[in-house]
Amino acid sequence: MRLRVFIASVLLVVAVASACHGQEILANGSFESNLSSWTTYPLYPVSIQTNYQGVAPSDGSKYLALAGPATVGYTYARIISQVRSAPFTTGVPSDNFVVYLSASTYLHTNGGRNVSYALTLEPGYGQAGGLFHGGAQDSWVSAQTWGYYIAQDPFDSSLPIKPITVALELRDSLQAGEYLLLDNVQLSYGGPGIPEPSSLAALLAGLVFLIAKTRKGENAK
Repeated sequence: MRLRVFIASVLLVVAVASACHGQEILANGSFESNLSSWTTYPLYPVSIQTNYQGVAPSDGSKYLALAGPATVGYTYARIISQVRSAPFTTGVPSDNFVVYLSASTYLHTNGGRNVSYALTLEPGYGQAGGLFHGGAQDSWVSAQTWGYYIAQDPFDSSLPIKPITVALELRDSLQAGEYLLLDNVQLSYGGPGIPEPSSLAALLAGLVFLIAKTRKGENAK
């Protein structure tokens, strides 16, 4: 009975949090200021485009483009990332809160072959699933996920505060003529006023939230 009450309480917290979005935490999520606030990686050169291969932006006037060939090794390749550390912006809590991540991507491959990629969310000592996109190619695809940001380790407060990291990762190689576009990346918080007992923080730290799959009918990696 106690377990059911506790689970119901957690679900209530989640429901309340999902209904109360706060401020935007990510900077330059639609790349209108080019690559400002984003970190790029030399092996995978990206560019800011306004009309790549005739594709209009999903938001604003610019977007990020990764054109093939782009080779991935045995694991995955980090293409671009942004780290946001506390204090975030005015009014955003600096310790624990729910975070929501959404984005739009556009994939074109030769013959419509499958290519796996993900926009991942690393919320400090909390945990969230990767934001995987799938579905139709040659069109903007949107998906979202969320997690619980925990600034300090719930079991060892002497450890340093961890930031929030958002990253685009390529899981399969792109061939010549193929490309992946990214636009309208949004990261916001739900709160304040969310209960933060240590038991809830520990529980949420171990949960993985995942919406959408990288390939239709196939589990995400």
